[in-house]
Amino acid sequence: MIDRALVLTAGLGTRLRPLTEVRAKPALPVAGEPMIRRIIAWLVSQGVRDLVLNLHHRPETLTARVGDGADLGARVRYSWEAPVLGSAGGPRRAIPLLSHGPPKGGPYVPSSSTFLIVNGDTLTDVDLQGLLSAHRASGALVTMAVVPNTEPQKYSGIAFDDDGAFVEFVPRGSSRPSWHFVGVQAAEPAALVPMKFP
Repeated sequence: MIDRALVLTAGLGTRLRPLTEVRAKPALPVAGEPMIRRIIAWLVSQGVRDLVLNLHHRPETLTARVGDGADLGARVRYSWEAPVLGSAGGPRRAIPLLSHGPPKGGPYVPSSSTFLIVNGDTLTDVDLQGLLSAHRASGALVTMAVVPNTEPQKYSGIAFDDDGAFVEFVPRGSSRPSWHFVGVQAAEPAALVPMKFP
C-alpha cells in the first residue's frame, strides 16, 4: 500500500476570493471542519500517514489547523514555496521530504517508492488501493484517478487510448467522450527528478 502523499495546498484560491484573502483555500471550513483536516483524515483512513503539504499562500492558516498531524494519526511535514512553483514545481521540491530526505552526509538519491499527489481542495472517496493496483499494473510513471466527464460543456477533459495512456486534453464544449481528473494521482519519483532548484 502507498503510505505517503503530497497534498497540494500552495495555491492562491482566486476563485473563492474574498474568503481566500484571509486563509488558504484548504483551510476553509466544510461543515465546520477545515477541508485540509477532512482530506488528511480520509488519507489516514486508507493507511496513508506520512504527509507533506506544500505551502505558499497564507501558510499560517494551514499550519495552525494541522500542526504535525499527530491528532489526526498522521505525520505532517511542510515544503515551503517562495515563489509558488506551479503544478510540477511543488512536487519536485517536495521529493526529498517524500523520500525521507538525503542520506546523512551524502547526495540526494530518489526513493523508488510510489507516492500520492492529492489536491488540497478536493474531497473525494477514491479507492486508493484500486488506484495503486491500476498504477502498478500499467507500469506508468503517473496514474490519475478519473471519472467520466458528464458535463463537457462545462469542463474540459482528458482522452486516453485503448491501453489507458494519456493522448490529449479535450477542450470544453467538445462532443468527444472524455474523462475528468478528480485530484488524486499515484506517482513515481522518477517522473519528477532530476531537477535543479535555485
